[in-house]
Order: sequence, then structure tokens, then C-alpha cells
Amino acid sequence: MRETIEKYIEDNQLHERVDFRGSVCIEQCADGPNLKIGDSVFHRIDANSIWDVLDQNLKPLLKE
Repeated sequence: MRETIEKYIEDNQLHERVDFRGSVCIEQCADGPNLKIGDSVFHRIDANSIWDVLDQNLKPLLKE
């Protein structure tokens, strides 16, 4: 999943706008895999849902 996020950031030229870091479980391992964007935490992220979450939360940065 890390590779998917890195590719999304690269493909959309968001390197300067997104601080991408890894963490273990975000203290919510039972609900994982988890992804935190800003103050929002998304649970049970998988290969099918990650693109929607990234689009909904990072695409607005492209307009700024």
C-alpha cells in the first residue's frame, strides 16, 4: 500500500504539499490497515478503497 500512496503523490506532483510518513497501526490495529490524512483516519483500507480515499482527500490540493 505504501507504494500506491507514493505513486499517487508522484503522479499528481504533490511532493511539496504532502508529508507522507509511515506508522504502525495509528494505535488502532484491530481496525487496520489504517490511513490518516489530516485529522481524519480511514480504517480497513485495501487496494480497492485506497484510490477513492486519496482522490477525495488529496485532489483538492491540486486546485490550490
